[in-house]
Amino acid sequence: MFATHLEPVIVVGSALAFIILGFIGPKNRAAGPAPDLKPMGAFRIAAGLAMSFVGGAATITMSGIGYSNGWWGLIDPLAVLLGGMLAVAVLSRTRIPDSTQGIARFFSGGDSKLSIVYAVASVFVYLLLAAAQIVALSKLFEPYLPFASVFSGVCYLLVVTYIRLGGLASVTRTDLAQLLIILALFVAPATVGLLRSGGFSTSDASILHAHGHTNGLAALSLITFRPAIARCLGEGSARAIARPRPDWNNRRRVALCCDCFPRHRSWGWRRSIRHDVGGS
Repeated sequence: MFATHLEPVIVVGSALAFIILGFIGPKNRAAGPAPDLKPMGAFRIAAGLAMSFVGGAATITMSGIGYSNGWWGLIDPLAVLLGGMLAVAVLSRTRIPDSTQGIARFFSGGDSKLSIVYAVASVFVYLLLAAAQIVALSKLFEPYLPFASVFSGVCYLLVVTYIRLGGLASVTRTDLAQLLIILALFVAPATVGLLRSGGFSTSDASILHAHGHTNGLAALSLITFRPAIARCLGEGSARAIARPRPDWNNRRRVALCCDCFPRHRSWGWRRSIRHDVGGS
């Protein structure tokens, strides 16, 4: 049985690990050149947002839900996937007034104190989400592993180590892999459910109806919060999203591609972006 008293330990340990990680992480305070960002298509961007919406542990959790209850476990992440593609198209035509502002400053209106408050609140919320995932993973493995809490703790340490070593550079691609894995796992139950004589069973229909009331949350997130996040992912992304401003004293330009912009051969968009080098 999962030890209930270990839950607060996991929560506190998660918070401390992330905080310590932030302090010991590499710090580059010097202003360097604009990053050389690799091109990435709209589908990969949106798929990354979709799987970030449900989290890494959802690869196992959602697969189990899909086999048990049907295909609609994918409704929320697929809604984010489609909405994310729309957001990418909209953002490609949006100019950011201050190309170096981050998400904290964006929401706080530029005030430094409000930026600190927002940053602290955001970190606290994400720490709780991470801790909840670890606890949920332990409970999910409880019937199958004798030391479920130890197993989830080891997984968590591996994740922290992965982040510390710079593994977040590939997070979009791993999120895309998660989406493809879940889609593959849902092919069989979805086909059986749709081809079943008389359609889905009564219990399946009731689950679908109950789940339908929560789908609006994903749409609301897309409309309000997700575009803002994609718009302010960081200084490098913001630079790449911003449209070029004329600089008649220095006409040197460098083309940038970022993870928030669709490239050619990607869903029909054929545009490129440029950023002034050395201009104001």
